[in-house]
Amino acid sequence: MTIARTTRARALRAGLAAVATGAVVAAVLAVPANTARASGEWTVQPAPPTVGDSALLAVAAASPGAVWTGGYQFERPNDHPCLGVVCWSLPALLNPTLQRWDGAAWHWLNTPGMPDLGRILRLDAVSVSDLWAVGMRYSEYSDEGPDYIAHFTGTTSTELQAPTGLDHIAALAADQQGAWLAGTANARYNGSPVYRWNGLAWIPYSLAATISGLSERTPDDVWAVGADANGAPYAARYDGSSWRTVTPPQLANARGTLLSVLPLGPDDVWATGYTTAGEQRVDRSYHWDGTAWQEAAAPGGAHFGGALADDRTGGLWATVDSGTLAGTSDLLHYADGTWRREATVSGSKTSITALAHVPGTGTVWAVGARAGAPFAISRG
Repeated sequence: MTIARTTRARALRAGLAAVATGAVVAAVLAVPANTARASGEWTVQPAPPTVGDSALLAVAAASPGAVWTGGYQFERPNDHPCLGVVCWSLPALLNPTLQRWDGAAWHWLNTPGMPDLGRILRLDAVSVSDLWAVGMRYSEYSDEGPDYIAHFTGTTSTELQAPTGLDHIAALAADQQGAWLAGTANARYNGSPVYRWNGLAWIPYSLAATISGLSERTPDDVWAVGADANGAPYAARYDGSSWRTVTPPQLANARGTLLSVLPLGPDDVWATGYTTAGEQRVDRSYHWDGTAWQEAAAPGGAHFGGALADDRTGGLWATVDSGTLAGTSDLLHYADGTWRREATVSGSKTSITALAHVPGTGTVWAVGARAGAPFAISRG
């Protein structure tokens, strides 16, 4: 069975690579720059060209002419081939997509070390010529393969080896000196949930938690959220020299997790997540004013996803947990002291997975998928 699986995977790998380096690259030049006005203030943007079933999972921006998005294309769904009475399961095959919007058209970026069979999951832009990407390679035996890290500077692209002490990368934050990675510590290697790239190596930081979200405002103001070893919500702040736990006291003795964090200023930090009681999930939203946390009532009927973005008018945008409102184009919007669910565009079978604010502007990008194709909108 292994021989058959490997042979088939290699054949598909060769075919996918040919498509990615041929038809898709050529299609980039054909993307029209026109946009269609959506309902409200959101505008549908030209989606990056892909092949087959595709989705966008990450977005980052440095300027109106430097917006990157990543995800996967050419998905082959899971199947169950059989030989006689013996059957086995093959995981889905995905090809990575990573493209840059220059204000008029999309341009393809190569993914060094992962030309095919993988996907891009997270992006963070330091400047118009400095981008970090995190993804996951395809495994012939599972949808969860080895982690992937790449750094793009100008015309140079470099793959970096993932730290062996990090079992799963859930968050990425970059700056001019390096980048932060966070996720689940690998106990087999006495690992840590947070690592910092200093230009030469990954430096571990031993937080007693599994990290779901991480965001950097400045090099001496970095925030991480997740769940501690007891399964309770957790938050910590890095002040330039060390990490200090700053979990909202309202969450003491609760079970659950914080999913996302966004520091907008030293006295303006937001965190979202949920607590659980039995099988019931209660979503939570908290604001740090530099001294204490205050809870802001979460929206009814919708659960927070894993992304937050500043709306530049005193409010926030948040994605919706795909398990609760899958197939909708809704986002959560915090304005005038209240969270509300807001439809972004008309139409069903649309899922929004990532958000990015364009620095120096009031524009926010949102990306995802609609009916098996890439989907991108902006507002502002």
